[in-house]
Amino acid sequence: MVMDISEYLDAAPIQVDINTSIHRVLHLFKSLGLRCCLVSKGGKLQGIITRKDLLYFIQDHEKSFHQASGIIEAGDDSDDDEPSGHAVGKSEAVVRVRASARPPRNPRPLPLQ
Repeated sequence: MVMDISEYLDAAPIQVDINTSIHRVLHLFKSLGLRCCLVSKGGKLQGIITRKDLLYFIQDHEKSFHQASGIIEAGDDSDDDEPSGHAVGKSEAVVRVRASARPPRNPRPLPLQ
């Protein structure tokens, strides 16, 4: 049995390199209205980033930002030499998106009906 799924596929999907910054990925999603974006390394597929992945990422970082703002406004006198865990660098942000973009280890084939 053969099923035509061409209407569900994008003939030219947007693809980014695994080292693309999260800011660039967000810009692509916003400007092009993407629902998903392929992630590759050396031309080989590494995973996919979906709009849902980005929404979770943004929500998580807004929460961290508000927590950090609250600490700063409260005048927390903790030792400045110790990392607070509230600042998220570019590399950590990209790693989180990369982790969510990895394909499952044992993907199940879609059933044909």
